[in-house]
Amino acid sequence: MQYYMHMKSGNLDQEFIKRLKERGERVTSPRLAIFRLLVQHNPLPMGKLSFYAKENGVDTVTVYRTIFLFKRLSLVQEVGVGSQRLLELTDGFGSHHHHFWCSRCGKIIDFDDPNLELALRQATKSLNITLVSHQLEMIGLCPDCRIGPV
Repeated sequence: MQYYMHMKSGNLDQEFIKRLKERGERVTSPRLAIFRLLVQHNPLPMGKLSFYAKENGVDTVTVYRTIFLFKRLSLVQEVGVGSQRLLELTDGFGSHHHHFWCSRCGKIIDFDDPNLELALRQATKSLNITLVSHQLEMIGLCPDCRIGPV
């Protein structure tokens, strides 16, 4: 149930460039650098993204402006994991998944479960609603921090 990017890095770059151009946006070195950092470190908080970007020659203001643009273009989403707000690429750059956050060590485990998705579809039918998007966050202890059997 682990999460993996479904495209290779080069293909991700091509898809990213295509999406920017389709929306009339320029492909710049800082935008590409920030995108690649998100691919490499998905998900991560804004502070860490800014730190990694600075190591790659991208200033903090540019990072914030770029993330604002990426959110507007639905390339990046913000997810709540525990008490953190993390940035990650939208499902168009990977497969749909959810997050488990270990409340002891802070580890984040991305997962997908077809049964969970089926339950959500059934819930939308019983509630007579149209689901556009959803995020699920689970909090508990990871296998390394859990003591004893479940």
